[in-house]
Amino acid sequence: MEQKNILMILAVAAVLVALVNVSITFLKVNDFRNALTGFASSDTGTVNITVLGTLDLNFVRDTIDWGAGVVYTNGTEPNATLTTRGNGQALVVGGNWSATNVYGFVIANNGSVNVTLNLTSNKNATDLFGVAPSGLSQFKWNITNKDTGSCSGAGGSGLNTFYSINKTTDIMCLQFGSAASTNEIFLDFLIQVPGDYDAAAKANVEQEVVISANATVAP
Repeated sequence: MEQKNILMILAVAAVLVALVNVSITFLKVNDFRNALTGFASSDTGTVNITVLGTLDLNFVRDTIDWGAGVVYTNGTEPNATLTTRGNGQALVVGGNWSATNVYGFVIANNGSVNVTLNLTSNKNATDLFGVAPSGLSQFKWNITNKDTGSCSGAGGSGLNTFYSINKTTDIMCLQFGSAASTNEIFLDFLIQVPGDYDAAAKANVEQEVVISANATVAP
């Protein structure tokens, strides 16, 4: 009888231990569930992208060739003046250079941003004709809009006006547009050849002038 009581007590103890284990397991599972609910049920992500602007200047028309000629020496014209006029026929006064198929440069902004246009020439009037006693030699350039509104703010040089070329970099257009319908300008030239140019140094010499354009992103 005593042995049965001992077995019964052990059995009850075993059941109690099992119940305690079940309770602990249940509590641990609940703790785990509670821990899970501590995380956010939704979140957000971000996508970053930077599109870089492109600078792309292009001389659509890049050659002006007057050929050979002389200044008339009949006394009525002390110099010859050669002028390009955009898409219009060039003019020659006081000399016999050909104006046939001579037109101004066309510069296009094919990039994706508005730019400030800077131009530089490797020669000025003295380089072309020497020191003329009359002082009548000139070499000038002029910006005009081919597309209306392409150059909306001239720099040191105003639009539609000829300015002397001094071999320094000139800001020709503060805001040179990039939109397809407003991105082309004319660059025209006025050359005045004096009748008393330095023939000893300059006669029969083919002169070539290089015009360089560069751009920075417009402010």
